[in-house]
Order: sequence, then structure tokens, then C-alpha cells
Amino acid sequence: MRTSLLAFFQLLIHCVGKEFTGTPLYILFLSLKQQIYKGPVDQITSEARYSLSEDKLIRQSIDYDTITIRVQLQDFDDALHEISVKVLNCDTITQVKEKILDSFFKGHPFSKRPSVDDLDLIYIPSEWNKSGRLILFDEDKTCKIDNDDFKKLNTLAHYKISNGALLVLVYRQTYQLLQSPSNDCNSYTLLDTVRNAENMTLLSKSSKSSSSPPTYSKLTSNEYAAFSAINGSTTGLTETLFNPANSTRMNQNHQLIVRNTLNHNSDKKNKKYHLIKYNGLINSTTPNVKDDKKQEIAAKLVSEVYLTRLLATKGGMQSYVDDFFETVFSTAHGSNVLPHAIKYFFDFLDDQANLHGITDPDVVYTWKSNSLPLRFWVNIIKNPDFVFDIHKSNIVDASLSVIASTFMDSCSQSRLDLNKESPSGKLLFYKEVHKYRKWVESYYSEIRQMPKITESEMNELLTEESKKHGGTFNKNNSLHKLYNDYVKKNRTKLENRLSESQNSTNASLNQHLNYRLQQVIYLMDAIEV
Repeated sequence: MRTSLLAFFQLLIHCVGKEFTGTPLYILFLSLKQQIYKGPVDQITSEARYSLSEDKLIRQSIDYDTITIRVQLQDFDDALHEISVKVLNCDTITQVKEKILDSFFKGHPFSKRPSVDDLDLIYIPSEWNKSGRLILFDEDKTCKIDNDDFKKLNTLAHYKISNGALLVLVYRQTYQLLQSPSNDCNSYTLLDTVRNAENMTLLSKSSKSSSSPPTYSKLTSNEYAAFSAINGSTTGLTETLFNPANSTRMNQNHQLIVRNTLNHNSDKKNKKYHLIKYNGLINSTTPNVKDDKKQEIAAKLVSEVYLTRLLATKGGMQSYVDDFFETVFSTAHGSNVLPHAIKYFFDFLDDQANLHGITDPDVVYTWKSNSLPLRFWVNIIKNPDFVFDIHKSNIVDASLSVIASTFMDSCSQSRLDLNKESPSGKLLFYKEVHKYRKWVESYYSEIRQMPKITESEMNELLTEESKKHGGTFNKNNSLHKLYNDYVKKNRTKLENRLSESQNSTNASLNQHLNYRLQQVIYLMDAIEV
């Protein structure tokens, strides 16, 4: 029944979401994303410095700087584009690529964007005068490995990329990394097997302190033929290209490591981390503190120390939350009136209360809140990707859940008693919830005072909606699902209810319905056999 009610509202009030509430919802999502990503976000744990959710709040102190990088985008169309993008020097390479795509493809559907896994980010140091380039990775041989075997993902700061640096974003091509057996992280060679074999080059950087541009040399046709013949076989490529008989100019002390992927240098014995190693405020190595005590201390520190940061994030989002809530709880949308489906269903709930002698207004209020706001709008708030072609990250999802929880509290009539055990989300919007509740009460009251929707008007609406979606749904499949999910499971209840109603004013109609139900059951049983 819950699914049917949700589908009812999704079909009949989609115009409201599309034309009126869609804009404030989209702005709310974008503003929340911008607010979160203006500070550090841990790529692995999805914790952030700025968040509405305490569960996804970075509790450690992170040193970072905001820098502006110049980015050239190649291969995206016929033109060469250069844009400026604000990033953090603590961002991983994947996060930087995501921010570049967000800037370049602003306003475009997410599904039409290339994946970050299909792109390479190349750094062109100014001292190399564009004659050298360095492909950046989250993980490579230069990753910092701590004494406790934790491996830190590479960031812009790791590569010493500063404000105004020039980077190039291109579609991933076929690259091979070559590394010295000495594992010298500052000495490496890059074999670039790009589209044109004649333009393939070797890039060598001999030392970290060297500021001279790297040297280039073309691969011979024999070398490229050897690479093509083995079709990506790293062992064969090593034996062929680095055999002195085939190439005297190549250093025999170099060996091929692996193809260029984001995890091309993954080491299973190392645990990865980006900004923080442990979840919680107190790590597992803290001595003389029992687990229960750690959790108690952590919870206290979050509520007392980090609540101000949660409040700061909430302050930046307050106006956007207000705009969306006000739009949802409004009966007038410009020149358009409230959708007939909402008025019809709320009147139905009022009639059911009268029919069953329910005089407590709080009961009907709860019915209404459990239908439209909590079955439809909460789902939309938590999942804006159901409405828009966007990407919802884990950290954004956690903060949206806090806003959705605030929406639910606004539609409730329970007392808002706060104590030290109360979730931080309730503390954040405590004052605003009282204001939102008045909006909800006014919304329900205004709907009740509107003229009733007649059966003919509702039937006309349903007919028009059916015409709009004539080619969208499979009628037979929908009927089959309705039978299996509802009729088959509630067969006995339906038969008994129709039989009990034989003496009612609709006795003839119920008798006909019971007859038709038996026909449907007989036909479906015959098909299944």
C-alpha cells in the first residue's frame, strides 16, 4: 500500500516538483555540495570538515590551502579549453579531476560527463617550459608509507603543485610506468604509447632537484612493433624493449612496473588513507581507555567542541533550506493552484475519519503527514538524483539525511525535548522546526478550506495522465505485478470484505467485483500452471 501511495503522488504531482519545487531543491543540493567541498573531504572515509552530519565530520585538525589552478582540457571537442579551478592542496588527484569536471560541465547532465577513471591529469611544471610533463596518480611509487604501514594517497601538496600551476586533463591513453630497481621515488621514466606510434616518446626525470626539462627520444619502429605484438604483456614488453639487442640506448637497470591505472601500484599489505587514519576521535592505540569509555568521550567532544562547526555549515545552508521548505508547504505556486491529487487525497482522509468516528484532529494530521510529506517529499530530499541527472556523494548524502530528518520533525506533533543524548541534527535546526511546524499547520488548514474535487474532475485528471504516459509503461506487466504483489497476497481478505458488503448500499457493485475477482484469479492460476 505504501508503494502504491508513493506511485500515486509521483505520477500526479510530478508537475509541481518539475516546475516549482525543482528549482529550490536543485539550488539546495548545489549549495550543500559547494559548502561541503570548500573544505577538506577524506576520499576514503567520506568525512568532511564542513558537514551537517556529525557522523561524517572530520575531527582532526587538517592543514590546507585553497589554490587556483589553470587547466587545459584536450580531446573533449575540437577546441582547446583553458579554465581556472579552485581546489585544495590536500585534494587527491581524483578529487581534483572531479572538481575540474564540475566546473567545465556545469549545467550538463552527469551521465553525459566522462568518468574520472577515463581521464588523466598531467602536470606541466613551469621550469620545464612545457617540454616535460608528469602524469599524476592517487597511488604510485612516490606514495608516503608511514611506520605503521599506512599508505597516504597522493595530493596536490605531495606533488608540490602551487597556486597558478598549469595542468592538462586528457582522455586516458596507454601509458606504461618504468621504475628503477632501486625504488628511487624521484627517478622514473614514463613510456607514452599514445595514438600515433611515430610520436611516442620517453620522458625521463633524473632527480628531484633538477630543474632542467626532461629529455625526449622517439621509439624505433622495432620497439613499437614489439609492444604491439605482445598486446599489453608486461613481461614480454620488458624482455623485448630492454633487451640490449633491441635497444642499446635504454638503461638495462629499468624494469616495467605495470599499466597506468589508479591502483597500478597497489600493495595489499598497506592500508590506505587520505586525511585521517581512524574513525572516531580516539584511535585504537590510545592506552588505558576502554572501548565504551572511548565512545563516551568521543560523543561528548563532538557535541561540545565540534557543534560550532556544524552550526557554521548549517548557517551557510539556512536560506536554501527555508526556500525549499516554504515552496513545498505552499498551496499557491505562481498562477497555478494546488494539484488536484493532493486536495482529493487529503479530503479522502478527512472523510475516512468522519466515517469511522475519529474526532481527534491529531490522528488525521498524522495520516496526512505520513502520506505526502513523509512518503513523497522525504524520499525526494534524500535522493535528488531520482529527479536530476546528478551525482550524490556519500558525504552529501549524509547531510541531506539531516535535512530530511528536519523535514520529518517539521511534520510531527511530538514534543521537541532536547537533552545531552539528542542527535546533533535535532540541535542544529531546533529553532527552525517550530517555524516549519507553523507552515505545515497552515498548509493543511488552507487545503481543508479549498473547494472539494468532484469524482468527475478526478476521473478527468486520471484520464489526462493516462494519455500522457500511454507509451511509457507496460500495461500487462503492471497488472501482473499488481496481482502478484497485492491481490495474490490478500486474496482471502478481499473475498471476505466483498462478501461482508453484500448488504451495503453498494451490494450489487460488490457482487460484480467479487465475480470479476474470481475470474481474474481463475485466469491467472491457469496461466501459472
